[in-house]
Amino acid sequence: MTVLAALLLGLAPVGPPAPPVFGSATEAVYVDVFVTCHGVPVTGLSAADFEVKDDGVFQEPRLAGQETVRLTPVLVFDTSGSLEGRNLEHLRAAGHAFVDGLRSDEPAALITFSHEVVLRVAPTFDRRPLHESLDRVKAGGSTAALDALYAALRHRWGAGRAAIVLFTDGDDDLSWLDAGAVLAAARQSTALVDVVAAGEAPEADPATSDPALPRPGESACMKLLRDVARTTGGTVWPCSYAGLRRAFLEVLGSLHARYVLGYEPQGVAHPGRHRLEVKVKGRPAEVQARTEYWVER
Repeated sequence: MTVLAALLLGLAPVGPPAPPVFGSATEAVYVDVFVTCHGVPVTGLSAADFEVKDDGVFQEPRLAGQETVRLTPVLVFDTSGSLEGRNLEHLRAAGHAFVDGLRSDEPAALITFSHEVVLRVAPTFDRRPLHESLDRVKAGGSTAALDALYAALRHRWGAGRAAIVLFTDGDDDLSWLDAGAVLAAARQSTALVDVVAAGEAPEADPATSDPALPRPGESACMKLLRDVARTTGGTVWPCSYAGLRRAFLEVLGSLHARYVLGYEPQGVAHPGRHRLEVKVKGRPAEVQARTEYWVER
């Protein structure tokens, strides 16, 4: 089966991406925000602590309600030939730990990719099929990371916040889609994307380094994934294969520590691309948040 067929069959139905708005009478924008200080998540902030600009215009944010805060984590796992042996065991253990750490009200899904992109488990509150599918995963074949990410970004995951957690070793030798198509899908999607990048490089703390900066010698695929993560408000979590479990638990912790701000856009009522700026007022803090969103014409 070709990668294109897998996109059409394994993840059907795939519809056009919804702009990051909700509600029937009043459009509103939701922004995921992760705030840290010296690598430690900052908790207890109120809406008044945030400054939000939409295309340079100040907005009045509020903390979103529980129905919007709920996560739908989507694990997207590379299972190509480079994962054979011990590396796959580390990935399975990391996946199991992530699933075990989910809250009871968080449905989760699992996609794997190699030369095929396959939806293994649709969003479910039942942890058993997720664990069983992780145990059955085998490694082999080429790598279509960009096609897999595009499919995950375009798929409709239901209510709540889709949080795509993509695992990769940074290579892609098969994808049909180019960087422009994937980045456009990220800009037009409501999903948050975190990338766990495994390799032999030393582990780094993404909370204390700039996730937008490329690393020496990294692939074109990895540079694109870094751009996608930054655009959606996520980050890249570099680690060794032995450190995968820790990295996935850190990703989950960051998802649970995020704020979700909502606002009705004022003074920027136009279709197309909107630039976002989010800051914390009056205190030293590092902020990771979506840098743009899209409104359909």
